[in-house]
Amino acid sequence: MEETSTQRVGESNFDHSGTVENDIGEPIVGKNSLSTSATRSLNKVQRWLASKRFLAQTYGISVHYSNVHHNYFSAWQYVTKSDTQYEESIGHPDLRNAKSPRMSEANTKKSNDATKRKRKNYTKTKGGPEKSPKKLSELIQTTWEMKGAKEKITHSRKTRMQILNEAVESDCTTACNGAWLQCATELLNKNGVDIEMFAQLVKECLTKGSGKHRNVMIVGPANCGKTFILKSLTQLYATFSNPASGSFAWIGIQDVECIFLNDFRWNPQLIPWHDLLLMLEGEVVHLHAPKTHFTEDIEFVKDTPIFCTSKRPLIYIKNGVVDDRETEMMAVRWRVLYFNYQIPQEKQLNIPPCKKGFAQLLLI
Repeated sequence: MEETSTQRVGESNFDHSGTVENDIGEPIVGKNSLSTSATRSLNKVQRWLASKRFLAQTYGISVHYSNVHHNYFSAWQYVTKSDTQYEESIGHPDLRNAKSPRMSEANTKKSNDATKRKRKNYTKTKGGPEKSPKKLSELIQTTWEMKGAKEKITHSRKTRMQILNEAVESDCTTACNGAWLQCATELLNKNGVDIEMFAQLVKECLTKGSGKHRNVMIVGPANCGKTFILKSLTQLYATFSNPASGSFAWIGIQDVECIFLNDFRWNPQLIPWHDLLLMLEGEVVHLHAPKTHFTEDIEFVKDTPIFCTSKRPLIYIKNGVVDDRETEMMAVRWRVLYFNYQIPQEKQLNIPPCKKGFAQLLLI
């Protein structure tokens, strides 16, 4: 017996004597068995296992259901495919030499389209990335990473000094036209800082990375050009600039080429003193990360060069008293430059960072 449906499998008409009838109540007799094919269009899912067992146990009728047919012709072909002889009910159309109805292809396409729509709707409501902020952010991040993958791979194969040397041949920042280099030279002279010594300290930090007596810190009052002289690092390298406030302040530090702590003020909520000492020495530091986006905390193991500006050198105060030993341990991790010349307001200029000018200053 064959059940077919344009949507779902439906029911057939059975009498209680074991005869299988068609839709109009006429029995169809085959050579060795009784069989019928009927189509039903249903608006909900039906369960057929119970009826299959009932017919087999009560009447000895073996039943098979199928819902892959779009019309009666398709169902009839499926039923008779293995029968060399069969009988049809009175008035049954001759389908042995008939062709598939013209609507079969359209019905198949419509069914396929409906399946696609169901999958699409399910994806939107159940499995779409917009249902999970984590998946959505990962998708956006991956897309942007793929967009610039070629440039990133090329850039990652270069050393920091190679990038600096290439910057000498690059173009100046818009509206700079050499003004940055001129101002930087004048600024160092006004603060009594030897240009060659400054260049040597920065290049050593870029070449060797963080470590004792290698991290560069510039201290001084407001409006003395501390940020101006180092901010061009952000134009040359992927830079982590200033930790955020909160529990996960250092997210992103694991992927950068340079760290620039601008106007840095230490507090234990930002990072424990001991962890900061380890970071400045290039040792392993574990930094908190949100478990909604990370499986574990960040293990920072790189010797990424660290640059810093601040009002004064970092000191450790315990119970209102300066701890000289801890303060000394911090001091040996920095090369401190003191800027004392405050630029008068009428002479202050708004000059953007320029990687070409910065590279020229270091490679003079």
